[in-house]
Amino acid sequence: MSDMVLIDPPRGWTEGLAAGRLVPVADGPATINAEDGAKRENIATVNRVVNDEVIYQADEGDEWRIAALGGVGDCEDYAELKKQILSAEEGANIPLGALLLTITKPIGRREHCVLSVMTEDGDPLILDNFGNFVMRESAMREAGVWFIARQIAGETEHWQALDDYEAWKEWRYIRKPGPISLEDVVKPFISADEAEPETESAGPDDGTGPEAPLSETDPWRAWPNFSQAEMACPCGCGQCAMDPDFMDRLQALRDEFGQPMVVSSGYRCHDYNDKVGASSPEHPLGKAAVISISGEDARRLVSLAGDFPRLGIKQHGIDASRFIHLGTATSEEVPRSESPALWSYR
Repeated sequence: MSDMVLIDPPRGWTEGLAAGRLVPVADGPATINAEDGAKRENIATVNRVVNDEVIYQADEGDEWRIAALGGVGDCEDYAELKKQILSAEEGANIPLGALLLTITKPIGRREHCVLSVMTEDGDPLILDNFGNFVMRESAMREAGVWFIARQIAGETEHWQALDDYEAWKEWRYIRKPGPISLEDVVKPFISADEAEPETESAGPDDGTGPEAPLSETDPWRAWPNFSQAEMACPCGCGQCAMDPDFMDRLQALRDEFGQPMVVSSGYRCHDYNDKVGASSPEHPLGKAAVISISGEDARRLVSLAGDFPRLGIKQHGIDASRFIHLGTATSEEVPRSESPALWSYR
């Protein structure tokens, strides 16, 4: 900790922690192996489910708390719920010390809280309620996102100032001269009239937000409830060779289902498919998707999925870990002797 620049934490976090409204502070720091495919997929699933199930609503005051699935919350409330689920033994079982709140400032937006998953290679995974694609911190920095401050594992009195903290203070002072502190970071010092306008970006199939405009020639126009970003390989390689016939069937199913379908895994490159231990080549063929869904919604989705000859069902554990696998690979592509047409996960 001797090399860290220590600063006062956001006041809402300090008060929420004292009131027992937030996930307790870990005993000490921890990291995960970012190459662990199963953990990466669990992280992506939790990020997508929380983003889909919580409706964004800015706080009236500055009350930090854990959002509830099906409820409302601000950016920090999303992050706290993701932390709670990921650290649970029945969830992804990620050490609490690896899950740290982080204050960022994306281009054209105000300050924003995300959840960092600390990794052994020093390039954290970032979970953001703005989108469902889990990105590396380095990639977000390259895209112009400022990383201002981060919670310190095992510490309740201070947070750590990150590389862009000083630049952020200068920007703040230019916008409104006066003392600058992280304490009020989630509630901007500038008035609403002076504030930068909030920008809107394409998001997951949440049934609420606007989608980014697509060109007339973009094939994704045919599948308006699914984006290339959410169907891309979770490893971050950028590949997304989804089969058009599969996507046509998926969109038709979504139209009939009539409500959001959260995709936790679409296309997978061969390396990533091997890494997560999948025996079927359906994902690298672009002919499969995993839908995060549970309960009566899962039952209804299965009843409507007649155009998908391959179904995998996992409906045990916490809701955030339940899903339906939809696939269209033929028996020539995936011999039934190697992988059945209908199966359940342990």
